[in-house]
Amino acid sequence: MRNKEKNQEKVWVPVTVKTMQENYDNYKYFMDEFAPRLVGDKEYRSKCCENPPETWLRPALETFGLVTFENYLDVATKEARNEEGGGMGKFTQSVSAKRNGGYKTEGLERYKVLYAEVKESRSKRMDFGNKYLEQKREQFAAKEAKSKKRKADSVADREKNAVEMPSDDQYDF
Repeated sequence: MRNKEKNQEKVWVPVTVKTMQENYDNYKYFMDEFAPRLVGDKEYRSKCCENPPETWLRPALETFGLVTFENYLDVATKEARNEEGGGMGKFTQSVSAKRNGGYKTEGLERYKVLYAEVKESRSKRMDFGNKYLEQKREQFAAKEAKSKKRKADSVADREKNAVEMPSDDQYDF
């Protein structure tokens, strides 16, 4: 969900297959916030600067992220507004439910529908994937340059502040 300012009124725009296909900001939000948790932070860091997300984020994981987002959207919105009635998600049963991993039948059906939409939409948003890859490469390069500069400055500071030790030749014993 993205928070958009509109005449100082907050408008919540949910991340869906359609909004990810039509709006780069939604796509980027999903890839920055959900993808690392879906594939794992280590995997994300190693892949995000190498290839577009469509090559390393499997459709099944992307779909799971979208279903999870939908599942807890109402709960998160109520919590953010300090309203009563958070509780369980839209598609989940009690925590102790083992059948279908705790998901209700309607959640599994929603997964199937979203999975088909995700598979279809991936070819339509490859330009977003390539744009995301380029931004991640630029972000990584800037971070690396900043890190190298910080190290160089640190070495220069140590050299500048170093106390020169007298050599043994200066003393006659």
